Amino acid sequence: MPDDEIPSASSIGEPIPPVDPDDLRRSWKVRPTWTCGISQEARVNLWAVLRRDGMIRMLDHFNDGQLLVPWKHGEELDDAVFRIAATFPIRELQHRVYKIAGDEFFGFDPNAFVQRLIEETGVSHTWKPIRTRIGEGHCAFSFALVGFEGQAPLNPESETKRCAREVLWDAWDKYNHFQLSEQHKETDAKFVAMLFADFVINNIDLAQQLIAAFSGGGIPSFTLLTELERKSKSFFGDPVKTES
Repeated sequence: MPDDEIPSASSIGEPIPPVDPDDLRRSWKVRPTWTCGISQEARVNLWAVLRRDGMIRMLDHFNDGQLLVPWKHGEELDDAVFRIAATFPIRELQHRVYKIAGDEFFGFDPNAFVQRLIEETGVSHTWKPIRTRIGEGHCAFSFALVGFEGQAPLNPESETKRCAREVLWDAWDKYNHFQLSEQHKETDAKFVAMLFADFVINNIDLAQQLIAAFSGGGIPSFTLLTELERKSKSFFGDPVKTES
């Protein structure tokens, strides 16, 4: 079963539950796979193990692979790494196409993790501090594209529109959340689509600026993104939800 179908124990922003350090150690050597028929409790634990395993793998790559060097021997990590990672504070962050000043990168603090390692093992280490948030006046983008063998070359114009559309939706979704009722999902989905279309039409100038930025091989400016966020946040005044 795909990772994103796993029911998590945490909502966005909530802590990811602790796990057994031995599970993390085994996951470091051989990442576990999903199997059918396991209990809900086992599914949630496996989800948490994978999230925390991902944290370790990120730490292992920071500072050009030097962040965990004092506690790494070949491909093996000291037990202290797994012990700390099993309970270290980490929160579930919602994936977004773009981030602006103040937004978090990881959902955990890599620098605090290393400091804990130093304190618990007595091993000294000097490292270049890892930036955990987007700096003032800066922004970052992360687009995902799934392809398939034999796929025709991507159309540059279509791709720039796709990127612009994803940024527009990300800004819209950040401030306008909707709960679709089980009884009226199709009707509610059409309602949300119409509202989003109105948002795009009302801000077509910003949409065109996004397309122009991506078409030129660059990225939208921080000023453009903050204006887009301001328009999204004030579209209704307060977030609106569809009623069941």
